[in-house]
Amino acid sequence: MQPDPVAKAVELAQTILTATHSHPFEKALEEFVQVLGSIPDHPASAFADDTITTLNDLAEQVIAQIEERVGRAQDSSPVQQQLVEGVYDIRRVLEDIYRWRQHRQP
Repeated sequence: MQPDPVAKAVELAQTILTATHSHPFEKALEEFVQVLGSIPDHPASAFADDTITTLNDLAEQVIAQIEERVGRAQDSSPVQQQLVEGVYDIRRVLEDIYRWRQHRQP
């Protein structure tokens, strides 16, 4: 059985929202982007509109957490740069999901 990407995204987002150390935060962020990026690999019928909305809302919460963390400037410059790149990656993947949904809907 294939893992549920929505459940995994929720789990990773929770880790990102509660992580106090940079390594778990960065690892969860990388996996979160990968999970979101895998959504268009599934049939569009696999996800209801409210599920996609939930994923989008999670992504926005993650982005807000990244921005807050970068704003605190507690991480090194390379880590901060990586976190900012994570925001761009999430936005790119959200756009990919949007295009996939538009293309696949009847």
